[in-house]
Amino acid sequence: MDGQYQIRLKIPDTIIAQNDVDIAFSISDISGSPITNLEPLMAAGGHSAIISSDLREFLHVHPIEDVDANWRGGPDISFKTNFPKSGLYKAWGQFQHQGMVITAAGFILKVT
Repeated sequence: MDGQYQIRLKIPDTIIAQNDVDIAFSISDISGSPITNLEPLMAAGGHSAIISSDLREFLHVHPIEDVDANWRGGPDISFKTNFPKSGLYKAWGQFQHQGMVITAAGFILKVT
């Protein structure tokens, strides 16, 4: 996680394999104030990569909301994904704020 930001990942209490699930990254500045002026990153509100612990599953997920070049958003960026099998996964997110890419690193997810 970038040192100038606090990033949380909001997930359901239970994530079930082969079912759609909504996850959301919530981005605040270091003092906890929500960031509401995120900018598009590679034509999206953000990107997420999720990898299974056995390295056999790789998910590249785009946000639910489509954005245009003038979009400014946050603090929550929502994604819908589907985990192909149960097990542990690690999730990352990338977002852009004031021309700088923010990386949210290494959230562990348990999928049943």
